Amino acid sequence: MRQTSSLKRFEITSELNPKSFDIPLIKPAEAPYLNDDAELFDLAPCGLALCDVGGHILRCNFAFAAMAGKATHELTGVSLRRLLTRPSNFVMGSHVLPPLALTGSVHEVELDIVGPDNINVPVTASAMRRLKNGASVDMFSFMPAKGRRGFTQEFLLAKSLLDRRQAYLDLAEKLAKVGHWHVDLKTTQSTWSPEVYAIHGCDPAGYQPNLDDGISFYHPDDRASVAGAIAEALESKATFSFRKRLIRRDTGDVRIVDSVGLGEFDHAGQAVAIFGVFKDVTDLVAAQVKLEESEAQYRLLAERSNDIVALFDLEGTFQYLSPSIEEILGYRPDSFVGRSTRDLIYAEDYDRTLAVFATYLRERDWKRPLRVRYRVRHANGALRWMEANPRPIFDAAADRIIGFQDVVRDVTETVEALERIQASETRHRLLADHMPGMVAYWDNTLVCRFANRAYEEWFGRTAEEMIGLDMPSLMGPELFARNERYILGALAGAQQSFERALTKANGATGYTWAQYLPDRDENGAVRGFYVLVTDITALKTKELALEEANAALVVAREKAEVAAEAKANFLATMSHEIRTPLTSIIGFSGLMADLNPEGSENARYSQRIYSAGHNLLTLINGILDHAKMDAGQLRLKPTACNVASIIDDVTGLLTVQAKAKSLDLRVDVADDLPSAMLLDEIRFRQILQNLIGNAIKFTVKGHVEVKAVPIASAEGATLRIAVSDTGPGISLEGQAQLFKKFSQVDRKAGETQTGTGLGLLICRQLVELMDGAINVESTVGHGTSFIVDIPIKRDAEMGQREFVPDEDNAQLMTHNRILVVDDDDASREFVTTVLRSEGYDVMTADNGDKAMGVAIRHSFDLIFMDINMPGMDGYLATAGIRISNARNSVVPIIALTANPADAQQRSIDAGMNDVVAKPVKPATLLTTAARWLSHQKDR
Repeated sequence: MRQTSSLKRFEITSELNPKSFDIPLIKPAEAPYLNDDAELFDLAPCGLALCDVGGHILRCNFAFAAMAGKATHELTGVSLRRLLTRPSNFVMGSHVLPPLALTGSVHEVELDIVGPDNINVPVTASAMRRLKNGASVDMFSFMPAKGRRGFTQEFLLAKSLLDRRQAYLDLAEKLAKVGHWHVDLKTTQSTWSPEVYAIHGCDPAGYQPNLDDGISFYHPDDRASVAGAIAEALESKATFSFRKRLIRRDTGDVRIVDSVGLGEFDHAGQAVAIFGVFKDVTDLVAAQVKLEESEAQYRLLAERSNDIVALFDLEGTFQYLSPSIEEILGYRPDSFVGRSTRDLIYAEDYDRTLAVFATYLRERDWKRPLRVRYRVRHANGALRWMEANPRPIFDAAADRIIGFQDVVRDVTETVEALERIQASETRHRLLADHMPGMVAYWDNTLVCRFANRAYEEWFGRTAEEMIGLDMPSLMGPELFARNERYILGALAGAQQSFERALTKANGATGYTWAQYLPDRDENGAVRGFYVLVTDITALKTKELALEEANAALVVAREKAEVAAEAKANFLATMSHEIRTPLTSIIGFSGLMADLNPEGSENARYSQRIYSAGHNLLTLINGILDHAKMDAGQLRLKPTACNVASIIDDVTGLLTVQAKAKSLDLRVDVADDLPSAMLLDEIRFRQILQNLIGNAIKFTVKGHVEVKAVPIASAEGATLRIAVSDTGPGISLEGQAQLFKKFSQVDRKAGETQTGTGLGLLICRQLVELMDGAINVESTVGHGTSFIVDIPIKRDAEMGQREFVPDEDNAQLMTHNRILVVDDDDASREFVTTVLRSEGYDVMTADNGDKAMGVAIRHSFDLIFMDINMPGMDGYLATAGIRISNARNSVVPIIALTANPADAQQRSIDAGMNDVVAKPVKPATLLTTAARWLSHQKDR
């Protein structure tokens, strides 16, 4: 065969050499691995890396690449030191490379490789330097620092296993007369298995194959086509195969060989080796030629029969096989004539088949048709199922059997179809048996055709008992009657679903959710229905328990609501009963202090009563407010407020305390602060008084500063109030205790602190009710800052809702008539005294009924009305006064209450105009009176 145009770039010679495949020779120093045992290198359990003397990796195995978290081809050319940690890089430069250059080896040096995800991999490294093909190379081995002996043992076991498998391979090749060969195109070295040596007629001990003369064994007329087939396969990266003539070296005989192979390529796509399988098929070819010569003799019979016709004697020796065996099994008939049936029937089926024939001969029932199935190995290696229908052949006397005439048919497709059906049934049975519910199938006569394991266990039946059992017998009359309408519905073609309580075979009560799914044939007629039943006993038990728990929760909630209502009534009563006397205590002590000469003993005593009353009021307010918050009864009453004005008012009140301690109270309100925003003014004042009061209380010297600024953000504008002091600061441990019940932080031994420890907790709760947040920043020895952030909210119709008192008008109203209604004598007397001190004409009533009577006889310019009074309360009294006469229908009525936040809206709804909190402060009382009298005059 001559060279074809597709192989022009390949040099076709009588010898196969690297130039024939356009592959450059690699210098010895450049060879990535110079050892023939490349598989041991790649599969070694320890890390191996072959480097040049400069430390660049020429080749590494899979174990080393895994340590470095890379693929082997990614590490080629990479400096080994770049894969080490910085300390290990130093060790490599100082303790590995110098000794390696001087002595040629280094042993067990501890290093760290930067592994996957930058995790250090500790290893024990050893190295040796060797001269290969005129160039020095360094071989490094890396063992995990722990378990090095274990890895060595694994390596030895792996090598032993590889050697054992190689021995098995050699034995198998010898039995099959098949060999394999390998050519390294870089080193030009060839490797033959023992069977390849035998086919070539060469002695392995005296002949070393190489690339140069490997092709010379082929017949001269075949060499070019052999080289061309291999070259074309390498170019296209495909497999090659050919059948050519080969001349044995020892005898000169011409043998016919089959060769199949493929190229091996590196990461750049360059061919580096060729691997092939080699077989001597001379005898097979000769047999095929002989079969071909006899083909015409049996062609007619083969054309007339689709089955295999066979004759064999009682020993099982074939006397005749029809040509159809070749079409069915791929064998020539004469290849088995004279041979035993054992040679054709698959070994695993032979004894079973022989036993069937032996039983037939022993029973001597010749009229009974004999049929047996067994497997036969097809010529292509596949197993085929055959069905034999043998008939006995008798001698001339017809008194004894001398053999069998058999007609054998290929039933592989039938058997495989049955196996698929059986496998499908097995899978369905396995699936059904492991489903969490019960599954069954009942035909339209209500006979069970299928039931899974759960169905059988529920009813206490075996699989054999279930199949063929009718539904009424299984369920019993009572249960069948209860389910009959669902059964009839399913047989009518409608899907059914229902819940049922059943008694199991063991007597226990169970709950199920059942579904009946109709099954229709191709004509739409119902031929049965599937039953899917889920055991919901556990779920139902939980449901019933949950219902009981819910019922208990309803009872508990009702009790809690009653208790909460009782608590609310108690808080309202306590608020009124405690704060009302405090009005008298604080009010009269204040009046006494004003009446007595400054510096006198009576003035000092009055001031102490006044201060003690205020402290008691603060404690009571904190406790009651906290109780309301805990009960969820505190509600904010937002109104339009001027924040700057409130801050000025609160700081003005606390300036006296600051001056008493020689502290500088600073106020810094931003000019762009909104003139009005929606706030609960009372609670906002409470927050400011608490924070500023605490700052003054705990600061010995320096200053207290209050800042108010608006802060803009994507979420909206925020009001920030910062209260800072130069006090002792709060430790981190103390900060962790802030905003907790009854907490007073950083108290020193022997130091007494007043208060309940609820102030900051109430501040936080109030700020959070305003959708805000409060935080603390503090350093011990450098003061503390409390920072409050509250969202700025505006009303669409917001305006100035307070009436600013006109001092001149207030002076003109001093002779107006005012009615004071309060059931507490002391409180009523105090309010009356304060008002009369300013020249107002004051009348009084000690309950709502009397107030109604006075209002019928007199008209008033202003009424102060206590809310919580026995009999008729302030709300009913207000309604009565409004209808008593025309004058009193529009008179301003001011509510007096110990719970202004709670009473605000209800008071307005009842017809009142404003609310004044108890204990009543003289200044607040007079300012309120002046404002509303001025407003009344304007009307």
